[in-house]
Amino acid sequence: MPTKDLRALGSSKIAVVGQATSDELEKWNLKADFIPSHYDALHLTSEWPGSAQGTFVLFPCGSKAGRAIEIGLKEKRCQITRLDIYETSPDPQATEIWREHQDADWIVFCSSSAVESFLALAPGPLPATLKTASIGPQTSATLRQHNLPLHIEAAESTLESLVSALKNHPTAPNS
Repeated sequence: MPTKDLRALGSSKIAVVGQATSDELEKWNLKADFIPSHYDALHLTSEWPGSAQGTFVLFPCGSKAGRAIEIGLKEKRCQITRLDIYETSPDPQATEIWREHQDADWIVFCSSSAVESFLALAPGPLPATLKTASIGPQTSATLRQHNLPLHIEAAESTLESLVSALKNHPTAPNS
């Protein structure tokens, strides 16, 4: 497999939604030029640095990624091209795993597409004792859109913040 030369990126700038993506870039000797103050599409687009008009943006994402970044950057007159680089699809064993674990205390959602995929495999109401946790506002909105309860939303849209919220919830084990 041929190797790529990082110099091919030239003067390109890299923006990411969150610190975890920035950390992953660093493993490849790349540095994020812009990370918004809150890790979501709204803040990425509203805090977009400098004069955006005419800026060409390549937006690599998953097939089920929302359109908020595209819309927000188009409103700033960026030329944006979406590049779906992976397909989000449920695990073939997901239905069986759900059947075996319907007595769980918590279900944790880390994306809107996880909520949508879960609902496709688990039609009908959730067990009354099952509590839900969300990584952030967009995922919480998807839960509400489907009339699902929301017991916890992470203060920041990070896994660390979500775990902290779960650990500090009054009904958490050993709390």
